[in-house]
Order: sequence, then C-alpha cells, then structure tokens
Amino acid sequence: MAEVEELLDEVSVRMPSAAQLRAQGDRRLARRRSAAVAAVVVAVAGAVSLAVLPGNGTHKTRPAKPPTASHSAAVGNTPYEKNGTVNLKAPKSLPLYGQWHWRASKFESKVGGCSAVDLVLYQASGWSYDMYYRGDRGAKANHRYTEFDGPSDRSTTLSGLREALSGCGLTSQGASTGPEGQTLDTYTGTIDHRQARIVVEYGDRWLSVVKESGGTQGN
Repeated sequence: MAEVEELLDEVSVRMPSAAQLRAQGDRRLARRRSAAVAAVVVAVAGAVSLAVLPGNGTHKTRPAKPPTASHSAAVGNTPYEKNGTVNLKAPKSLPLYGQWHWRASKFESKVGGCSAVDLVLYQASGWSYDMYYRGDRGAKANHRYTEFDGPSDRSTTLSGLREALSGCGLTSQGASTGPEGQTLDTYTGTIDHRQARIVVEYGDRWLSVVKESGGTQGN
C-alpha cells in the first residue's frame, strides 16, 4: 500500500472547474434531447407511412392483424395492381354509372346497409386499399381491394363474406370469369329501402369488393 501511495503522490489530478462541469452537463442533456427528438421523428414517420395515399385518392389500410409475410412479397399483376402500382376503379367504370353518375370523393363515406360485410372486410388479414364515391340523390359507393399472404387467407375472408352477404338478404347473380381470369360474382337486393349491389372479384391472393347503395328514388 505504501508503494501505491507513493505513486499516487506523484500523480497530479486536475479537477474540472464548476463552469466546465456545467458545460459537460449541458452537452449530455443536448445529446439526450437530440436522441429523444430523433426517436419521435422515426415514430411519426412510421405512423405517416401507414396513412400513405397510393394515388387517385386511394386510402391504404394496415391489416387488422400482422401478416406473416412481408407486404413486399409480390402478389403479381392483378386487375387492380400493375407493376407495384394500385389503381382502383374510376367512377365511370362502376356499375350503374349511367343511373347514379358516380364521382370520386375525397372523404370516407360509409356505404350503409350490411354491417356484417363491413366486419368481415375489416377483419381481413391482408393489406387493403379503399376508394370512395358519391352519386346523385345521395348514392354512395366504395371499392376495397385487399392483398393477402396466401390463398388460404383469401379463402377464409371470402367464405365469411359470402355468408355475410347471404345473411343480409342479398342474392348472387351467378359467378363468371373476368377478362384477366378472375372470378366475378354480383350480389343484389334491397337494404334500408335502397337498391344494393355488391360486386366481388378475386384471384389466388387478392379480393376486390365494390359496394353500392343507390340514391333515393325521384325525378
């Protein structure tokens, strides 16, 4: 111990002044604040990316439950996605355009009538894109396009959708094959005293649902 004390006696220790201590504390605090701000920016950026609008007023919705595969896993070209770009139906391509004169809407408009259908689509495990429309005399329409991890997820949602449509009193007009090989089926009926039409299209890993609620009758 004596040898250690002798060595320590030869070491000059310079204690920082009070000003230096305050400066060091200020630098540490600034670094902590910068790190906190960076974390907030990252969190906000993540939140904004989930609300991105892919184009044409289309709203992108995250899955109700996390997918097991990455969203980047290619679904391939479909009638509504070409080379990674999603484009939903233009107003003039909606059913009964000649009657309701559909127009794209910047605001979400709930197409009323069958809450069971809405629940099935909301609980779907895939990434969804929505576009909303308004027509004459209070008519409303919505196009939802969903991409799934695999065929089994799509089949589960489709089965639930068919059951919900039947439970709402809508009748299938019979399935047919679309121009790109997809299956199409149209359900029609009357809900809440309004003409209702729901067009279902699907492939192996995607599902498209167009819901229309007609306007009030009149001249």
